[in-house]
Amino acid sequence: MDCKVATANHWSKIAIGAATEVHRLKGAGLLESIYEKCLARELQLREVPTVRQFQIRFEYLLLKPFPSFCYLIYFWRNNRRIGRGF
Repeated sequence: MDCKVATANHWSKIAIGAATEVHRLKGAGLLESIYEKCLARELQLREVPTVRQFQIRFEYLLLKPFPSFCYLIYFWRNNRRIGRGF
């Protein structure tokens, strides 16, 4: 398996596992801000360094660029910090 694919799979499993655990414990119907705080804590417990509400700009179809926010997970490769957002 390609190294980049393996790394992406590794971090995807951690992120999905953390989100699943939050949903399992808190259930449905809460505000997004509550889920965000819970997910941040769950990722912290899994020792995943993150940055909350990292602003990015992107375009969608014919919409002009607009700011949006995402999580950023940092991981290390060859002693360099590499960021991946979702």
